[in-house]
Amino acid sequence: MLRERRRKRQRRIWIGVGAVFLLGLTVVALRLYLGFKAAADVPFSPDEAIAALEERTAEEIAEGRQEIAGQEEQGADAPPLKEAEPADEEPGAVDEAVVVVEEAEPEEGVEEEPEEEAPEPVLFSRSSVKLPDQMFDTVLMMGADATGFLADSIILALFPEGGAPPAMVSVPRDLYLYNFCSEDFRRVNANLGGCTGYANGPELLALTIEDFTGVKVDHFARVDFEGFVELVDGLGGVEVCFEYPTRDEKAHLDVAEAGCYSDGDTALAYARSRNAQQLVDGEWQQAWSSDFARQAHQRELLLKLAGGLRNSSRIELLGSLQNLSHTLRLDRGWSVVEAVDWALRYQDLSPSQVAQLRIPVEDYRSPAGAQVLVPTRDFNDVLSDWWVPAAG
Repeated sequence: MLRERRRKRQRRIWIGVGAVFLLGLTVVALRLYLGFKAAADVPFSPDEAIAALEERTAEEIAEGRQEIAGQEEQGADAPPLKEAEPADEEPGAVDEAVVVVEEAEPEEGVEEEPEEEAPEPVLFSRSSVKLPDQMFDTVLMMGADATGFLADSIILALFPEGGAPPAMVSVPRDLYLYNFCSEDFRRVNANLGGCTGYANGPELLALTIEDFTGVKVDHFARVDFEGFVELVDGLGGVEVCFEYPTRDEKAHLDVAEAGCYSDGDTALAYARSRNAQQLVDGEWQQAWSSDFARQAHQRELLLKLAGGLRNSSRIELLGSLQNLSHTLRLDRGWSVVEAVDWALRYQDLSPSQVAQLRIPVEDYRSPAGAQVLVPTRDFNDVLSDWWVPAAG
């Protein structure tokens, strides 16, 4: 009898311990889930957005054009566009997937049209090919400028079906592409503010990227300046090395001594820098001076951040996501399992295996007088140089 009571007491104890353990797991899982959902909270349906945009009246289109113009004015203090330089001078150009950019003279003889009329289409600014959705899983990564209306960084990551190593392509923020809100051509960075009542910023930007590349955008990730700094610091830092003291006043890059730095502020300044000088033999010399160098810095930092997660477990990845969920925004289409599985799927990938595609461009003056960039090849040709099945 006494032995039976002891067994019952032990069972109750183990049941209680098990219940506490399961409750703890439930609480942790719930916290991770809520942390993830705090980041993945942005509606994202480009297909629904384009359907709504195409039903607008002429008056509503005119309102959209005014809205986009107003957003461009908000970011008018952005650094002036500099002349494109030959691609073989860009740091970080690494492999046969890179498309060489030939330096070109500015477009001449372009006749101006009244501002209220949409500019004429530009060759290669809209893709002639629409690829099957299943060919790639894609993530559109975007960084907002200080105003929040303009994109300071745009990178499209393409993951081929079958698990082959991915590719990344930076889209110059001054690239002159079709804007579905204003129904004319604009700098691509003007999409981030969205089109009120029809498309949010990520949806509008995705529509333009899809129109230019012929590739469906599946997901997006967005971060602002402050969020990027906290994200880098929260993930343990990312190492950026400088052979000489380096400065870029507009990007707030001020490295007094040569060496390696891993803090978020330095990483952000490096990511934004497009016109830096270095102190060599007692004299300040030009280190880099183009948006191409800036784009290379951004891709370099992303790959280093990803490399820092290579030894993380599923639980560690979820924990990092929970702690840093307030620093970035993802679309609602992500699930917790999908996001972590993506990270684990490419966990052993070396940065050198990631193809870095480059969009060949030249200077162009728009009918409204804006100095912009236009592509000089169809993007499908650029893509096919790396991923042959894209050629059809």
